[in-house]
Amino acid sequence: FPAWPARLAEEAGGDVRGALDFVRRLFADAGLHRIALVDQTSREHADAGTAVMRAVVPGTVPMCFGTAQLRFAGIPRLEAALGEAPREDDRVPYVPHPFP
Repeated sequence: FPAWPARLAEEAGGDVRGALDFVRRLFADAGLHRIALVDQTSREHADAGTAVMRAVVPGTVPMCFGTAQLRFAGIPRLEAALGEAPREDDRVPYVPHPFP
């Protein structure tokens, strides 16, 4: 992301909602319009006046670390991005990491 994180701070305008809306627009610009939100606020969080949410954007590629966690096979966006790039045995190239 060019000028990151300064651009996020600028777009946020001092408000977390502004930052979230900016990130939502980045996903939408990439063709990812659905965002699933899950409230994970515990009693302890609520007592402290804090809310906790988890966001999942269907269609994004999971970032996994460690060879036991590789889950790149069959992801349509990754396959499309790789296109006709040469691959050994038609496998996703893991080395170097496929996402620079």
